[in-house]
Amino acid sequence: MKYMSLFSGIGGFEIAIHNIFPDAVCVGFSEVDKHAIAVYEHHFPTHENMGSVTDITEKQIKKIIKDNGGIDLIIGGFPCQNLSSMARCFTTTNSHGLEGPKSSLFYIMIQIIKWINKHNPIQIHLLAENNASMSRVNKKLITDTFEGVFEIPVYCTELNGADFGVQRRRRLYWTTWEVSSHGIVCEQTWNDVLEPVDYNLCMNDKQIINSGNKLFPSTKNKSYRIAEKVSTKVWKFIDMNSGEYESNWQRFMCSDTGNNKSSTIRRGRNIDTCVLDRRISKRKNRFLIRYFSVTELERLFWIPEGWVGNLYSKTRCSMLLGNTVIVKVIEYIVSILFEKNSIKKAPTKPR
Repeated sequence: MKYMSLFSGIGGFEIAIHNIFPDAVCVGFSEVDKHAIAVYEHHFPTHENMGSVTDITEKQIKKIIKDNGGIDLIIGGFPCQNLSSMARCFTTTNSHGLEGPKSSLFYIMIQIIKWINKHNPIQIHLLAENNASMSRVNKKLITDTFEGVFEIPVYCTELNGADFGVQRRRRLYWTTWEVSSHGIVCEQTWNDVLEPVDYNLCMNDKQIINSGNKLFPSTKNKSYRIAEKVSTKVWKFIDMNSGEYESNWQRFMCSDTGNNKSSTIRRGRNIDTCVLDRRISKRKNRFLIRYFSVTELERLFWIPEGWVGNLYSKTRCSMLLGNTVIVKVIEYIVSILFEKNSIKKAPTKPR
């Protein structure tokens, strides 16, 4: 199976594809973020970077198809910055949908698909991803545009990472094969994600959010402190009654170690990389607020441990991971393609 990767990031799609299709061949990838490229090329040194999608030409596509004997699949998570619900909450500049400066790159992806269809000997398959919080208008526009460049049906399916594991991450997936949400099994628990409680994890100044006199979270009227440093290695944990917890902490914190799921890990938002760690005490209302470790963040995405953590600092790792996909979800989608053997059965287009 031969595939082309656009908006490749750190290679989340690729991890899943090669887990399902071990002999898969990448005919080219496109990424512009230098840190993401460094991670990608470290793990996929033989993959050729085509540069920015805006620089890809029809001549280049024609040569790639000729050199590789065709392309079976095109993948990519085009930018969501101007499409998501968060974009609509801020400036009007960010909420221009597919006309926005970032998300309009979707139309470049469409042009590349048209070039592939023009020169490819078989009908290419599609796997594209984006944020599920976009408006219905944009969702329909994207679906209709994809349908306009494929001669086989295009399906739009919403899947949530919480159905597969610990992290809640609602995303839309456009495919040229039908993807059902029935039969999904959640295979990941908090025990699979969290590292053991030890000094380095819970007593490190860089891990604890409420160190010293810092108060977190704070509202217009109230502030709460959960931990105080008594001495160099001793922390005093401040108890909160259940009423305060239910009315304040739960709605502010985005992650939990109980029966709850982690909220979506987003690029550049520190609060989304926090966890209420109750393992320090058997009491429900005694807990530690800390950052996820890099290893825990990688596990939330089903990314191999050390994929980004061995190359970058925690801050950079959080940003890179916040832009990627949950590998287990992509594996599920691609496995359906594998089971149907659709790659080999794709009909030949009339010339």
